Amino acid sequence: MITINVYPNAHDGDALAVKANAVLENYKSHGGRVLRTSSVPRTPDRPAEHFIAVIFGRSNFLEAAFGRFKLVDGVACSIVYSHRIYGEKVGDQMSKWLNDNGPKMEKMLMDWNNSPSPASLRDLPRKQACVDGTKKIAVK
Repeated sequence: MITINVYPNAHDGDALAVKANAVLENYKSHGGRVLRTSSVPRTPDRPAEHFIAVIFGRSNFLEAAFGRFKLVDGVACSIVYSHRIYGEKVGDQMSKWLNDNGPKMEKMLMDWNNSPSPASLRDLPRKQACVDGTKKIAVK
């Protein structure tokens, strides 16, 4: 599943970093185990970007989530790819999937440059509106 989050009140690199850190802390507070974090430093041509990879465990599934945080048309956004494996005792399966696909997923997300603009997302149906002002759009 791909989820695009728009943070309409965050318009610069500092605000983007605050949002990425808040998401990271939220993941941790919900039992997420951080696999990797990374930041691409700001350059004169481009603002900083951030990457988070976590895994969540539940009794009947494991979920890996990979998120890229970037400014799109001056608005903070995240693009999150999630992969679930259902069943009990699926740790070995998830480990294999992460070994085979984790680095590819990070590269794919960090190389993706055709993110839809926040303005174009406003007209799409929303799966969920969050209390923190984030607007989530889930596409399966």
